[in-house]
Amino acid sequence: MLPALMTYSDDVPAPVIPVPVVFLQGEEDIQTPTVLVKSYFERLQAPSKRLVLIPGGGHSAVIAMPDIFLRELKAHVRPSTVAAETP
Repeated sequence: MLPALMTYSDDVPAPVIPVPVVFLQGEEDIQTPTVLVKSYFERLQAPSKRLVLIPGGGHSAVIAMPDIFLRELKAHVRPSTVAAETP
């Protein structure tokens, strides 16, 4: 796996995603650094997109901070699903 990691580049074009996108990101994530997530997010093309940073959260914010993660999930993802369900 090391050779693949050493040749990794995030310079490839970000995809066009045909559905709304929400990233829930622990602000202090060291495995998926927020600066790289922001860069990718800015290049990403989608009908709507939102980057939600969880203060104090790391890579496993969903496990370490479940109440905050759920609150943000409900606030930022649930409205998209309700809109999709409405005829």
